[in-house]
Amino acid sequence: MSKSFISVIIIIALLTLACVWEQISVEHYLNDIYNQALAIENYVDDKTDVNAPELKKMVNLLDASWDKHEEMLCFLINHKDIADMATEISRLKSYSKTNQEEDFKATIKVIIHYTTAYRHVMGISLQNLI
Repeated sequence: MSKSFISVIIIIALLTLACVWEQISVEHYLNDIYNQALAIENYVDDKTDVNAPELKKMVNLLDASWDKHEEMLCFLINHKDIADMATEISRLKSYSKTNQEEDFKATIKVIIHYTTAYRHVMGISLQNLI
């Protein structure tokens, strides 16, 4: 075999490994955010007070997790999408402080939707390899 053919095989293998790592990382980060958002949604499902201390703690934990993962996700997901998620988390905190139940519940649903949508965008595909 020629050296150039072996080089091409190695490059394709490295690109494939990078795509698999990317998929696993994004899935892990988004699962973390999704699970926390789902826990918040379940907690407020039958409550009208979204200013409760326990809920504030959950929202702050979600915000901290997002801050922790945001930098890495900036490399892997469109920056506009990242900004949208950060905006929604900020809104969630604001609605909790002002006890706006309906807006709070709507925003947590948007966050859950974003985490699901980003998974579909980041699926392994031939385009990601190229």
